[in-house]
Amino acid sequence: ELQKLGIISKQAKEWEETVTKLNNIKEITPQVPAKTFLGDLRSYQQDGLSWLYFLRSYNLGGILADDMGLGKTVQTISFFTLLPKRERQGKPFLVVAPTSVVENWDGELERFAPSLNKVIFRRGDRKEAHNQLQKADVVLISYSLLVRDFEKLKAVQFDTIFLDEAQMAKN
Repeated sequence: ELQKLGIISKQAKEWEETVTKLNNIKEITPQVPAKTFLGDLRSYQQDGLSWLYFLRSYNLGGILADDMGLGKTVQTISFFTLLPKRERQGKPFLVVAPTSVVENWDGELERFAPSLNKVIFRRGDRKEAHNQLQKADVVLISYSLLVRDFEKLKAVQFDTIFLDEAQMAKN
């Protein structure tokens, strides 16, 4: 209806194209991590990787909702390695996580994808982190620091935004 009224056209056309593609899907194409990923995924984790890739391919949002301890962070990191910077047009991924989990993300990135350039926002002076954004593959920030630095960060184009413990976004 909005398209008929002339209120929106580009978004409606893009959505119609996406729905047409979705209606013609037979299966989600299986993905495997890039060689720069230093780990082995279990079969269900490879399914999660394929799901994340599928969502991005269709410009869709989604949820990776495995139980705690099943490796959602590792699946997400394997996804990061799958998309080279040129395919992302130089845009970094943004991971927003509770403060208590940011350091875990840092360690897991170092362990499984040390080749990725990460920028971590920590308390204190964050001027250097802001200066490094152009070089980043992955940006890690807590929910509380995102609120504090939102005015600066809203000008940055991110490829994909990941909310760890997404229920925290309600605050």
